Amino acid sequence: MMTPAQREDAEAERLKILRASDQIEIIQANWDKIQVEIATLKEQIAKSQENENALRQEINTLRTALQKSEEARAKEREVLLAKVGEMIAASAPKPTPPEPKREVKDKEPAPTAPSHDGEKGYSHTVEKGQTLSMIAAAYSEKGVKVTVDDIRKANNLGPKDVLKVGQKLFIPKK
Repeated sequence: MMTPAQREDAEAERLKILRASDQIEIIQANWDKIQVEIATLKEQIAKSQENENALRQEINTLRTALQKSEEARAKEREVLLAKVGEMIAASAPKPTPPEPKREVKDKEPAPTAPSHDGEKGYSHTVEKGQTLSMIAAAYSEKGVKVTVDDIRKANNLGPKDVLKVGQKLFIPKK
């Protein structure tokens, strides 16, 4: 038989075992909770990764759509600029260069033009809207090499002189 001291010791030992068993059950319950939380977190991480992948795909899709949109806008802009250019070109008045007048050889120029003592050239009558540069360009296009200064010198015109409609000019032929 057991003595009271042994019984006390056995009872104390049994209480220790019961407490340890209770602590093990609490630890086991906590462990189970943690395992459930870990599983839940793993699921949330997996869903987050799926969402992240879906968002990355959506971003790539949007980037591609934006790039295509910008390319289309650039092409539309080019087309519009070309059309505007055509409209401006069509509406702009086009100066028609005057036809060179007949060649003057030994003939006296018109009375309003200066005398050119046998110099070869053309007689030109100024038309509405013409300038010396337009006249020089028109004759140059026809193969007559003449500059604004050449016309000024041949007709004794100063830089501030204004051309008048019907005025006769001598266009020297070089």
